[in-house]
This record gives sequence, C-alpha cells and structure tokens, in this order.
Amino acid sequence: MKPNTQYRLFLVEAHELYQSVPNVCFEGNFKLQEVFDCGERGDKLITATSDNGSLLCPIRRGPHVTWRYAYSGDNRLQERDYEEIVFEMDSKWQNIKIAKSREFGNVLLLDDVVMLGESDLVYTETLLGIGRNEFKDKTVLILGGGDGGVLHELLKMSPAYVLMAEIDEEVIKACSKHMKRVCGKTLEKLDGANFKIKICDCVLELKEALNTGTAYDYVINDLTEDIVDSEKHSFEHQFKTSSKVLELSMKILKSGGKYLARHAGCDGSDIEEEKIHNPC
Repeated sequence: MKPNTQYRLFLVEAHELYQSVPNVCFEGNFKLQEVFDCGERGDKLITATSDNGSLLCPIRRGPHVTWRYAYSGDNRLQERDYEEIVFEMDSKWQNIKIAKSREFGNVLLLDDVVMLGESDLVYTETLLGIGRNEFKDKTVLILGGGDGGVLHELLKMSPAYVLMAEIDEEVIKACSKHMKRVCGKTLEKLDGANFKIKICDCVLELKEALNTGTAYDYVINDLTEDIVDSEKHSFEHQFKTSSKVLELSMKILKSGGKYLARHAGCDGSDIEEEKIHNPC
C-alpha cells in the first residue's frame, strides 16, 4: 500500500459515509474475497488482497442500506456509515435522500451525492467566511441552499434582507423536517421580516435582478456540483451554466460587493482540465 496512488473499486457496495480510511490506497492489481456472510441480515465482510497475497483492508457491506465505496480526490478509499434511510423521494428535479449516519447525524444526498451532514457547520461557516465578512445590515442573494444551513446562519447576523432562490421545494420540506441541526426552524415558513425563500430557477432570478436593477452586497453560490437533471445535459452545458451564474452574479453586485462560492476541491482536476481545453 502507498498513499496517493490510483485505484478503482466501483464494483464493491457498502453502506457507510465519507469516512476516509487513513492512508489506504490501492496500487497494482488486487482481488476481493468474501469471508463472512450472515445470510438474511445481508451483512458481508469482504477483504481486498494485493497481487502478492497481502491483506490490504477489510471492506464491509452492512445491513439495511447498501452503498458503493468511493474514492476521494487524493485517492483514498471512502466508506459510509449509514444505518438507515430516514427519508427518500423523487422530486421533479432529482432523487432526494436523507440518511442517518452514526458519526455525522442525518445526511442529505441528492442523486446519491452527499450534500451536507448535520455535523457540517464548518462547511457553512467556511462558505460564508465567518470572521472575514460582515453581514449585518447587508443584502444577500443565496443561489440554491435548499438545506437551509446558509440562510439559518445568516439570519443570526442581522442582515437587512436575504433572498434564497431554490429550485426544488421538496428539498426544503425534507430538510425542514429531518435536518433540524442544520436549519433549525428557519425553513418552516417561506418568508419573514428580513428574508424570503423563492422557489425558482436561480438563473432566472439573477436575470430578473439584472433587468430590474436590483443589486446585492453578497451573492452566495450554494448550488450542487452538478446541475439538476444533470444526466440529461452534457459537461459543456453544465460548465456554460456555471459560467453564466458567475457572470450574472458579478453584474448584480453592489460596488465592493462579494461573490462567495466553494471550489470542487482535489477531485475537480478533471473540470479544470476541461476548462483549459474547451473554454467557453
């Protein structure tokens, strides 16, 4: 085993959350062998062995909830610790799941991609730049943000007005009920004294703001990595949409305003390469 080496493990299923196994990465050839089977319960313990026969790591397949293993941008094996699915539905736009994790609380997944866990306050605080940005008496537009985390934290800082443009109302409803540690009671109503939740395509909301001359102190991009209904769209369409969101956001900022977003991280290298070879 060596860290930071490539591997592929798409055929193995497991039931767990992004809990990187420290320094476990596969190099060369390996094979999987089932060593334990509990029959009706569905528990399985599978080991991965290298081409020289040495044991690399155990791979578990747990009861009730089955998930594929994944790998991170720095090539670490990831497993998930979900105990049950507490909510699932197919909305007009995407599959919505909320899974119960032993370590991370309830976790929101859209089209089986992890969005946010109840323990992920650090994500929201980092996106907002707590300690670097001042939101008191400021106007803010949130793009996406259906889990309510960004809106919930912003309202603690007395902004003048916050508009949240979220396309999928079912995400809001699910998180309001099952992600209380993220959003509190914030999503229980669509408007308040200094905020409004608008169910709409955020690109259309950006265009409307531009056409009406509405400007904001902050625009916060809390959209998913992939656009909704992503399987029907090409990467080119996805990148053009992201570029359009950035372009429109910059045009509706007040003088000195800020656009806040997060990058895809280490595993976004393929996106960066695509941008270099196929700029829009």
